[in-house]
Amino acid sequence: LPGGSFDWESRTFKIRKDSMEKESHIVWMGDSIQERLMMWEAAKRCRGKVLCGGLGMGIFPQFALSLPRVQSVHIVDMNEEVIELIKETWSQKSWPRQFDCKISLGKIENYLKTTKEKYDTVYIDTWDALTEEYLPHVNYLKSLAQKVLKPKGEIILWGFDLMVRLYLNQAKNIMNRREYFLKADDWQMDTLSKQLPMFHKLLSWFKENPDCTDEKLYSEAYRLVMTEKKNMGILSLNEHTGFDK
Repeated sequence: LPGGSFDWESRTFKIRKDSMEKESHIVWMGDSIQERLMMWEAAKRCRGKVLCGGLGMGIFPQFALSLPRVQSVHIVDMNEEVIELIKETWSQKSWPRQFDCKISLGKIENYLKTTKEKYDTVYIDTWDALTEEYLPHVNYLKSLAQKVLKPKGEIILWGFDLMVRLYLNQAKNIMNRREYFLKADDWQMDTLSKQLPMFHKLLSWFKENPDCTDEKLYSEAYRLVMTEKKNMGILSLNEHTGFDK
């Protein structure tokens, strides 16, 4: 865009107001080819009555409702400005089956806790990045979603498979550098606990079991990645689910 620049590392777009001043905005969503392909792959798995956590740019419901096997899509989003922006755009240029898409304001966590509705598919995309450190929160959302799922229904979580692979790669890294990680001192462990709490949890287990086989370490990593549900503070952009009060 003219007069602005995007920093991919920080996901920040800076808009030039004048020659001396800039305003920064955190980028949460986009419509790149990669983003569209990921949403299309998720949409192809949907069927029946669909619940979607996160409206984004309104692309996913259009993909999902282009498929005859999808009956309806109910979207829950916590940002009123985003909802109004998408609704205004849709009012100016409608799209087929738009009447089968409902949008509600609120946090998907709260909706999953309170709704009596049941869904054939639950798709959630409410986190801003693909990092293994978000897995406890994502696992928590998954456990909530299971309560609103119809028999034989499916839960789809944006980027979940990739985040799992990233965490298991951390286990492989420890396996390949055992002596190095065993030497981690108290200061380093404390720093990890604050910056990378999921990695810290696995490394702590390894330091307590230094003679474990690679298989046992990998098994522990897989157990953590699939069962840990306590947000350890790393996800500051959303509700600190499970965080000690």
